Amino acid sequence: MTVERTFALHGPTFDHGEWRLEPDTLELVLKRKHWIRIDLERCGSCGEVLDWVFHYRAKGMTDKEIADMLGALERILAPRANLCSMGATKMCDSSALAKDYVAKVRDPSLLTRSDYLP
Repeated sequence: MTVERTFALHGPTFDHGEWRLEPDTLELVLKRKHWIRIDLERCGSCGEVLDWVFHYRAKGMTDKEIADMLGALERILAPRANLCSMGATKMCDSSALAKDYVAKVRDPSLLTRSDYLP
């Protein structure tokens, strides 16, 4: 599911369960421990994304926090389309993807008809 298509299910938002997207710094921030952050500008490869996931998993996060982190990363970066489709590693401009997501949250008129397809 692309990030655009997730808008139809979740609506564009800065809140992602236990995490919040900080639009000015392009960081995902864990709500209960605000110093735990994921720099979305450093998520341009599947290895970089996995490094964040396993780094924080080892820090004793709850299953809900991990699930919400994965959901946020999926909505913002669309990793299957941009980082690892069909098992092939790709590089992406994660900063541009995060900025595009922020723009759509701030101005839903930027969403296109295809953004609402199931």
